[in-house]
Amino acid sequence: MCRILLVGIAMLMLGACTTPGSIFKHMSGQELALYNATVPIEDMVYCFEEVRTGSHIKKKFCSSLAEIAAALSASYAQIDSIHQGSNGVLGSRSVGYYPVN
Repeated sequence: MCRILLVGIAMLMLGACTTPGSIFKHMSGQELALYNATVPIEDMVYCFEEVRTGSHIKKKFCSSLAEIAAALSASYAQIDSIHQGSNGVLGSRSVGYYPVN
């Protein structure tokens, strides 16, 4: 039982050490450029500082190009679904207007 617990704790510690975001957050710009030179385009990592909603503190966030593209695609899909379900306020101006023949 003790051995299983020890293995579980060791796996959790190793998993925490290899979290991609935490590794890239601490890299300098030059180290990040060297890393990006060794990986395919979709695996290149880009870091930026921004203030997220609900906070006034700038934090450094790092994501691969594939993750950024997936997030943008999800955002576009969400905006598209909002426009599809709108009552015309955001859609065309002819909603509610029926031409007389």
